[in-house]
Amino acid sequence: MIKFLPLTWQQFHKDVFELAKKVGKSGQKFDRIVCIDRGGAVVARFLAG
Repeated sequence: MIKFLPLTWQQFHKDVFELAKKVGKSGQKFDRIVCIDRGGAVVARFLAG
């Protein structure tokens, strides 16, 4: 059975912001964002903006 994690838009925004901070602190430079389009497109769009 698949278990789902309830996620609010507020929590989503917080989690994506934390991910962006970690990526920024890594020192890596990126020229592309690649996502898997099964929910990953939403995260990629927020990171790209």
